[in-house]
Amino acid sequence: MSGVAEKLRGSLEGYLARSAAELDERGVLLAHRASELEEEAAELVRLETELEQRRRRIEELRPVQEELDR
Repeated sequence: MSGVAEKLRGSLEGYLARSAAELDERGVLLAHRASELEEEAAELVRLETELEQRRRRIEELRPVQEELDR
């Protein structure tokens, strides 16, 4: 091979190596963010459940409060 071809090949290999490293880094960041979002979704479900339980309890106690207000 000529010197130009070798130089281009080396340049291309370097570019591909850098691109692969960047993609690996992005993959790690995306996996971390996905994990954070899963945790936030689980917390949201927990809070929604808690809110629904409170709403039901208020409805259960409403007649008692109305009786006390008389």
